[in-house]
Amino acid sequence: MRILQIGQKSNDEFNCIQENAGFTFIEMVIVISIILSISSLLSIWLGNFLVSKELYLEAVRVSALSDLAKELSGSKGVNFRIYFDLVNNKFWIAYFSSDGIYRTYEREKINKLKDSVVIKSFNSPRSFYSDLASGEVIDYVTFYPDGSCENARLVLENKNGEVCTVYFASTTGEVKVYPYELSYQ
Repeated sequence: MRILQIGQKSNDEFNCIQENAGFTFIEMVIVISIILSISSLLSIWLGNFLVSKELYLEAVRVSALSDLAKELSGSKGVNFRIYFDLVNNKFWIAYFSSDGIYRTYEREKINKLKDSVVIKSFNSPRSFYSDLASGEVIDYVTFYPDGSCENARLVLENKNGEVCTVYFASTTGEVKVYPYELSYQ
């Protein structure tokens, strides 16, 4: 019989402890596959969330530009319009100038919707007009100095098929954003 000092282990005990230390390859593969599965589910959810949020933010951006047009119309005493290029997904502000035509407002650039968001439909009291040579289909909403505007509805859609409506109320000139498609009245 062999006598061991305190704290010293025999070779058999040491080998037994060494064999049980750490993870096996299968355990590592299982843990990694669980982590990858959870991260892929989260990335899909996060991607859909960001696409939905981007749609809503684009609708809010149109609404903010509409509020600016309403404020400018009231303060300057002339009609302001927001033009929508329905083919190229662009929008901009124009004002009624003293020479009787609408001119692009110099302090505002032409805005383009993000690539993942398109104009699904635009309804206004008149038919839109088109410039076939340039491939543009343009319509607009006019804001008047008394605070009112034309009644209109702009529907934006993202690549997931989700829609958001920007509604222009004629009597109050108020512009509201709805996270669904609002029927035209």
